Amino acid sequence: MTRRKYLDYLAIAATIVVVFYHAMRDAMASSGNPRQQLFIGIFQSLLQYGVPLFFMASGAKLLNPKNSNDLKAFLKKRVLRIGVPFLTWNFITYVGVSLFLPSYYGNSGVNGRGMFTGMSFGVIDFFNRLLTNRVMSVYWYIYVLIGLYLLVPILSSFFTRENMKLIQYTFAISLIFVSVLPLIYQLIGVTNPFPVELGIYSQYFILGWLLDRLEFKRTTKIVLVVSGIIVLVWSVFYNYGIEHSTGIFPSDGPFIQLNFLPSVIVSSMLFILLRQLNNIETSQKFDIAAQTGAILTFGVYLSHRLVMGVIGKILPSTELFVTMALIPSVTILLSFAMIYIVSKTPFIKKIFL
Repeated sequence: MTRRKYLDYLAIAATIVVVFYHAMRDAMASSGNPRQQLFIGIFQSLLQYGVPLFFMASGAKLLNPKNSNDLKAFLKKRVLRIGVPFLTWNFITYVGVSLFLPSYYGNSGVNGRGMFTGMSFGVIDFFNRLLTNRVMSVYWYIYVLIGLYLLVPILSSFFTRENMKLIQYTFAISLIFVSVLPLIYQLIGVTNPFPVELGIYSQYFILGWLLDRLEFKRTTKIVLVVSGIIVLVWSVFYNYGIEHSTGIFPSDGPFIQLNFLPSVIVSSMLFILLRQLNNIETSQKFDIAAQTGAILTFGVYLSHRLVMGVIGKILPSTELFVTMALIPSVTILLSFAMIYIVSKTPFIKKIFL
């Protein structure tokens, strides 16, 4: 299969969106103004699709029969490739947060004699946090991704064009139980009896494979894009209406939760739009730059939260321009620059990327 350039664009775009999304969360937490919180919340809800796109891109790339045929090569290439940098950045983040952002762990930091106070800093504490995703909460995505990667060799033998009907049936069942029924249950105020946690991200994994392989008619693409735009506009008015009437932003509403049908529609629209970029002729230099940027995105994801925290210390402000625009923009530039430098160091890049 020829290289799909749009997956490079998707990885870079999703990374940028995720960084801005996390900046919005920080801005929301630091703002005490209800009007500002509504404004931030609406922007945050429009930026929540970065992680679904990551899972969809992984499904599009990895669900391939060849990953079932050579299990050893796959595990070495994929699982170790994310596992080693994951451990490395967890350790760096643990030390960095303990030194520079101790309040994140609820600690008082380092005293004048260079000793950590108010915390159990050490190997045991590190592994305790590592095993319970308490080094940095945004790393939850990697824990889920590792689980899906381990399933790829099993799933890949099934994901062939010959099984397209069965795959579509599998996705349809997943869509009903993970995205449609939970939405209906919430809207009518009934407890959802179906557990959906694992299904949320495996569903996006499958969806990415389908949207990458299926050929859509022009009218189908238009319907999907228009549906996505309608959902986005509707979400803005819905979230504004709920906040205006209750005074509380609907952080768990039908347009916020990633497993609900609106998120699936918008994520599908964004994937299809990015896939269309594959048909645009670009220069070799541009393609190489995009490919390089896509390779760096995993390291940027792992490092950006620590970088953002340090920048927030340097630029302490509650001004929306600083928290919503300046800090995430500087974070993106510094993170990509840092990871690019690391990628040019032969030995170090193996444990950081």
